[in-house]
Amino acid sequence: MERNWHAAIPAACAGIALISCAVLTEPVAIMAALTFGITGVFCYVAVFWAVPSAMLTGTGCRRRIGLINAVAMWEVLSAPRWWMDQGPDRQFLLGIVAIGCGPLIAAVVAVLLRSARKFEQPAVFDASGSRS
Repeated sequence: MERNWHAAIPAACAGIALISCAVLTEPVAIMAALTFGITGVFCYVAVFWAVPSAMLTGTGCRRRIGLINAVAMWEVLSAPRWWMDQGPDRQFLLGIVAIGCGPLIAAVVAVLLRSARKFEQPAVFDASGSRS
């Protein structure tokens, strides 16, 4: 039952590393932060996709997983384009901050799913098969 933490911690590290690229000024530090951020993304993606597959069942499962994927791809493809008219010095900064917010949101969702499942009570059935 630690799958959520295995998704949340690398996602948070990836988001912080990508957002820190906007603050850093040294090219080597920016490259290290980008490398750390992308490594964090690859670490959390596999675990993150295992969570919806385990929680969603039935005929709507494929549609819901497709919706999750569509929202993620929309964020990655459109975020850098929102600020193309901000000037050449601001394009990278605002775009990388927008892309870094995606893993941070994924980390928050993973932690919230963990706390939501924590309070679920298992169904108790008596000898006759009715729920008590």
